[in-house]
Amino acid sequence: MTPADVQVIIATTRVSDPGYNQMDPGSVAIRPGLFPLKQVKTSPLMRWKDLYSSGNALLATAVLSAAAMGATAVAGTITVTSTADSGAGSLRAALGSAGNNDTINFAVNLPAVITLTTGELVVSNNVTISGPGAANLTISGGNAGRVFHAGPSNTATISGLTIADGLVSAGGVGAAVYLENANLTLLNCVIQNNHATGGSTAHGAGIYATQSQLSVNGCTIGSNIASGNGGGLYTISSTAAIDRSTLTGNSGLNGGGLFSAAGTTNVTGCLVSTNVATHGGGVANVGALGAAALTISNCTFSGNTVSGASATGSQIYNSRQLSSTSSTIVNSTLLSNNVAVNYAGGAVYNENGGSVTLGSSIIQTSVQEHSFVNAGAGSVSSMGYNLSYDTGNGFLTGPGDQISTDPLLDVGTGPRDNGGPTFTIPLQANSPAIDKGKAFGGGTDQRGEPRPFNDPAVANAVNGDGSDIGAYEADLRLTSLARVSNNLQLNFTTIVGKSYQLQGRPTLVMGGWNGVGGALAGNGGIESSTATNAFSSAVQFYRVLQTP
Repeated sequence: MTPADVQVIIATTRVSDPGYNQMDPGSVAIRPGLFPLKQVKTSPLMRWKDLYSSGNALLATAVLSAAAMGATAVAGTITVTSTADSGAGSLRAALGSAGNNDTINFAVNLPAVITLTTGELVVSNNVTISGPGAANLTISGGNAGRVFHAGPSNTATISGLTIADGLVSAGGVGAAVYLENANLTLLNCVIQNNHATGGSTAHGAGIYATQSQLSVNGCTIGSNIASGNGGGLYTISSTAAIDRSTLTGNSGLNGGGLFSAAGTTNVTGCLVSTNVATHGGGVANVGALGAAALTISNCTFSGNTVSGASATGSQIYNSRQLSSTSSTIVNSTLLSNNVAVNYAGGAVYNENGGSVTLGSSIIQTSVQEHSFVNAGAGSVSSMGYNLSYDTGNGFLTGPGDQISTDPLLDVGTGPRDNGGPTFTIPLQANSPAIDKGKAFGGGTDQRGEPRPFNDPAVANAVNGDGSDIGAYEADLRLTSLARVSNNLQLNFTTIVGKSYQLQGRPTLVMGGWNGVGGALAGNGGIESSTATNAFSSAVQFYRVLQTP
């Protein structure tokens, strides 16, 4: 048998990846030297993170048992037992009777929809609404009115719900959630298909927050449409923290995904994708009614777009109108791949004296579009360690900056599930972003994987720390393959605290994977496994499996 008769195909994957036991012969994963396993993209609005944990399922069982015995309100807990708009056992009745620090939960047949027919639900006390999971319970405005209104001076938490089909008209704001001088935390919720209509003052179809504190964690905000600004979210004179969440398919006049008119907004570990606007397809930060400070860290922007003759900032728009406006973008990946062929308004557009700062981030655009456009007296500055597909318009002159360089993103079909709470775009194994960055955004990447993961075979950028540029820290990857006699030797990167197993099988069509040799403990560097007599079969497939 000659070497030409032998086909060895390698992949790397993690046991935490859904579908890790499946391999598509046409996927990037099984081409030598690339990683990780490509997954089938699930719905961006309903993913694993929206489902019950076993703990919540046990809690639901306990609530149902209590309800069967007639216990509907015990020790500060009110249980909703009806899906009716109002009346005994309804959510509206529970909110009306709740005192400060009460918790409202649900014991209804699931999945369920509560459709509002007599107006918005008013949160008028410090209360927690604990839903059974966004995939199981929807609170619907019935395309007739707003869903939730959190009133002044209240602190509330809403978790495990889908909030959908809210409608405000005649220039109204906040079709799903209107937050007014209050403190609201949204956990593991889906906010979708809400509409704010009636002209350019109809803002924040998903969420509108004024003079408030807003925390959004583990949520999906998608397919919300505003005829004004901020299809997904609109914040003004507020402090907002958007963490581990997805903003997708929203549209508005400015800031399709998010519009900040004033205040402080932090977006961390998020996917912002396929949102649409005239200015700021993904995010618009505008000091319209006060100073506006935006920080984006460990995020992926992809496929956001702008349209119209004056369109600018396909991914991010930063503009000083009446007050100072600043945007800081670190350890993030910006992929603009959905704009018109003649669009030249920049992936990041800064104007009127605003300031934009970029650190250890990737920007991939067409040359026609430009990574940055700076109009007026504003400033664009580099913290260093950035990578731009084009010249960066002369702004990327910091230490370790790379311009006119292909980042070699594994774009495939776009952002996908590579582990973690939000979709990401991985790096190809030979990406110039690997180990050439710096961790300005903390010790993990967008997925929560450790950063830096320093490959000793790749020289770090001068004064860098070995982090990869962008939102994705390449962890498990093959560094080299070698034929040693009739054996195949694989060298691959590892993480301390994880275990690695070389596995093989003769076909991708059917059958399980068989262990080859023993499991190895990750040491934070390069480990090696050998497949004995690998070249004795005409075709053999191998993978390195990382656990947990």
